[in-house]
Amino acid sequence: LTIRTLLRQASGLPEFITLPEVLKIDTAPRGTGSLADTVAIIAKQPRRFAPGARFSYSNSNYTILARIAEIVTGLSFDEALRTIVLEPAAIEGVAACDQIDPAELVPGHDARGAGWSLPPNLTPNYSGNGGLCASADALARWTRALWSHRILDAAQKAEMLKVEPVAHG
Repeated sequence: LTIRTLLRQASGLPEFITLPEVLKIDTAPRGTGSLADTVAIIAKQPRRFAPGARFSYSNSNYTILARIAEIVTGLSFDEALRTIVLEPAAIEGVAACDQIDPAELVPGHDARGAGWSLPPNLTPNYSGNGGLCASADALARWTRALWSHRILDAAQKAEMLKVEPVAHG
């Protein structure tokens, strides 16, 4: 696997969120497990296809990228995101969902319309792939910062938007 295949959702990694080992971490007391533990669970799963063979979205890609960010920076993913990306871009109001008072969060719903709430132990399985919460104002500030080159320079943004065909289209 390469960072590029992970970013392009072409890694062949399966979705991990509903695996029993992951659900066990989700429902464990807060602070149980880590991104490294979740990546170890992902690593044991069979690949759906060879890296680069095709596109197929999987949260596993972003979880592994978050773990890489931890290894490279020596910080937790949430701390790296805050200190390297959000603070320099002057974006407030974005944080790991488990760091926000639950009373401030709008109730969620699953694909069937049933109520859904955050698992008690959010960080190990959701860092990097959807464990952030923000106000609409913070999301607007993020969007303005991204498109005005405060997050990525022009070359990085072009790379982010670059389309690369895979073997099966």
